[in-house]
Amino acid sequence: SSITYARTGSSGPRRCQAAEPSNRSSLRRLSDYPEVMINWAMPSDLDRVDHHRGSAEWVAELWRSEDAKLLKLDAQSRFTTNAGGSKLRMTRPFLAYDSQRHRLLGLINGSPIFAVETLTDGEVHDFREVGFQLTDNERDIAALAAAVTHWHRMEPQCPGCGGATVVINGGFARHCSRCGRDHFPRTDP
Repeated sequence: SSITYARTGSSGPRRCQAAEPSNRSSLRRLSDYPEVMINWAMPSDLDRVDHHRGSAEWVAELWRSEDAKLLKLDAQSRFTTNAGGSKLRMTRPFLAYDSQRHRLLGLINGSPIFAVETLTDGEVHDFREVGFQLTDNERDIAALAAAVTHWHRMEPQCPGCGGATVVINGGFARHCSRCGRDHFPRTDP
């Protein structure tokens, strides 16, 4: 039952009373929604390779891989897409690997996927604009890329001591050179 407050008189104090449960709930049950809703609890094909990303050499080798892909994002975490935003536009990495700028998102079917915040060309969109048009794997890539690049942009200093931090673990952590703490982004779905 829920709690309601009823006046005892025109100017008297309020008293607490239990309300009777209603059979006509204004809340819809999850099963009442159509199946076209995106299920965010589905397992992802994006392997974040947590067991390897601590090796900067291993991450750099992935960058040089023939099937590596790079998603570019602008300073507002908008990512490059094709015309209309129905597909991510990823390129092959073409510069030397920079552990402080390039973020390893993970592997899809063995192909490494990276993100970088940089100047973009062509169409850019944010997740809310085009997320519903993307495939499941592209949604995973776009959401993670936007979140990780935003976190790096907003948290360049150690929240504990204010010292400068450096990027480690292929972009999934920052290490404070002053106090020695490692810091990680939130991993909400």
